[in-house]
Amino acid sequence: MALASNIMIVHTWLVIAAVTFCFAVFLLLIRMNMQLLKTLRSRSSFASFVSVKASRSVSVIIPAKDEAATIEKAVQSIRQSRGVKPEIILVNDRSVDDTFKRMYKIAFNNPRARIVNIAEKPPGWTGKTYAMWRGAALAEGAILVFTDADVVWAEDTLFRTLSFFEHHVLDVLSILPGFTERGFLENCAHLHLALGFAHLNSLDEVNYHGTRAGVASGCFIMLTREAYNSLGGWSAFRREISEDVALSRAVKRRGMNYHLIQDSRLVQTRPFRTLAEVTGFWTRTFYGAPERRIPTLVKGLFTYATLVTVSIILLSATGAIITGAVNTLMVLLFTVAFLANAACVLPSCVLLAHEKSDWLWGLSAPIGVLIGFYVTIRTLLIVLTRGGIRWRGSLYK
Repeated sequence: MALASNIMIVHTWLVIAAVTFCFAVFLLLIRMNMQLLKTLRSRSSFASFVSVKASRSVSVIIPAKDEAATIEKAVQSIRQSRGVKPEIILVNDRSVDDTFKRMYKIAFNNPRARIVNIAEKPPGWTGKTYAMWRGAALAEGAILVFTDADVVWAEDTLFRTLSFFEHHVLDVLSILPGFTERGFLENCAHLHLALGFAHLNSLDEVNYHGTRAGVASGCFIMLTREAYNSLGGWSAFRREISEDVALSRAVKRRGMNYHLIQDSRLVQTRPFRTLAEVTGFWTRTFYGAPERRIPTLVKGLFTYATLVTVSIILLSATGAIITGAVNTLMVLLFTVAFLANAACVLPSCVLLAHEKSDWLWGLSAPIGVLIGFYVTIRTLLIVLTRGGIRWRGSLYK
């Protein structure tokens, strides 16, 4: 009897601890959701920005490796830019498919397009940083824009961003992209990895001049020629596998005027093909972007582990109630755990609806969180073991 009584006491205190834990998580998620709402409002303010004619010449540099399937569509979207006719520099980065042939066809029909063909990558460089460096050396524009070969722009992308760029006297601007199509990988896996990364790198902190927080997307980076040269060009980031984030942090350290925008309409990239591609991309990002700082990765791991734990508690409480263990404390645990999970799911639904996607994918949030937990712990193990990461056929440490 004494043993059974002690077990009941321990069980009661465990349930009380679980209730307290879930309530604390609920409050934390409410705070994070308010931050997300603020971010969505900042995007709307940019979307309504009235454009004016840009006063400086623009060069768009597009590095491409084995992008024969997408390069023509990407360039066509840039050529259709309203109000701005940029110079286009196409850089073939050792492609083994028909990328170079497609580039030649593009340049033949467009006098403002030029080609750089790279046969070999020098040691000590990533392929992309060397390709962008070579493209920037050829470009003649006062403003440089770096984009990817699988990215398409809206017709007003360059028009609006240039106006915003010049109106705010920026040195560097980057846009976080959307997708040309969305499915499970984009609406579940990618979404919650992106939200986890955003938790570690708040958009407000990135856009606040007084912090060193920096995030950028290689899908769209705009900077003045003066800023590019001052940073040392891509040569300064030649070994970085997350060169976009490394550049943004260097910009912040130097006190340059930087702005990050999230707008899935202006810039869109192709969807992911497999779950392995999603986890590989985000492992690379988590590995490179936090500069391999273990405390940052541990913070991310703790966040994902907390959300996974809340889901497990909800399942356990649900199972207990179904099997007849109904009492006031268990009902309270179920209620608080449900609220904490809802605070994770509902923002996903809102964000997806804001992205013009099916909001029902937000219900898969627990799966996305579990994938985020896997990617974060995988990245942390790579850092701790100093095993390095393989990306596009090369090993980086």
